[in-house]
Amino acid sequence: MRIEAALSDAGVLAHRMPNTSLHVSLDECKTWGTNMLVDTVGGAYPSLVTLKD
Repeated sequence: MRIEAALSDAGVLAHRMPNTSLHVSLDECKTWGTNMLVDTVGGAYPSLVTLKD
């Protein structure tokens, strides 16, 4: 399986408290990956947008 195909079906969860972070799910949001820290402060990024390649 190509990595692009797997990521196109990924679920992404973002939160801003206590730190701005992302979690990714590759199984229709049944389980979530570990915390991926984006920034060490809360609320650094107000939204996420899907952009064209």
